Amino acid sequence: MSENKSSIITPETIRQADDKYVIAVLEALRIPYQSWDRDQSTKVLEKFLEDWHLGKIIWDPELTSNIIEEETAVVTVIWEINGFRRELHEKYREFKNGDKPKHHGLPGSLAETLKYSETALTAALRAIKEKLGQTKPSFKDPSRFRLIAQPVNRLDVAPSTTFKGFMIKKTYWPFICLVDEHLYEEEYSYQEPDKTTYWHWVDIPTSK
Repeated sequence: MSENKSSIITPETIRQADDKYVIAVLEALRIPYQSWDRDQSTKVLEKFLEDWHLGKIIWDPELTSNIIEEETAVVTVIWEINGFRRELHEKYREFKNGDKPKHHGLPGSLAETLKYSETALTAALRAIKEKLGQTKPSFKDPSRFRLIAQPVNRLDVAPSTTFKGFMIKKTYWPFICLVDEHLYEEEYSYQEPDKTTYWHWVDIPTSK
């Protein structure tokens, strides 16, 4: 007896079923997801579904709520020498299509959204390893720098600018990353399939 391949349940078929259910809930909530892609360089609905599967977007469609949550580790990279302080700031992002959108607006140098079962510390280390590690591989070794947690910052619920129709509750987990001259580079870059992000140092006045 031949095997009926259409009856085989795979992770991909489960994902597709989940996606159809999520879209049905979006329609029931009157979320204008079909207009999300306008004036955007990426397919926003696909990004929403991807982030939801990864746990970057905290949302239970069975609750039919229009409130989503997001937790982000924010890292400020600092280099101090002879009384001078420099902070690593994002310079710009350059997409393959030539777009150079404005800075993400978050304080700090790097930002990484937490995934399922991921702590803020793990996300912060992942951001440093992946993004700065392309320029300086030593960033892949946590023993080469100091990472200091700062007080958590929970924002009030506000309209989502990316996924219009949703309200979003954001939580920021700030960290300070102290580096020495062995990790110093004038400019860092991080290449992804669709864009390259660049960082540079900014002098910060220190109080006497």
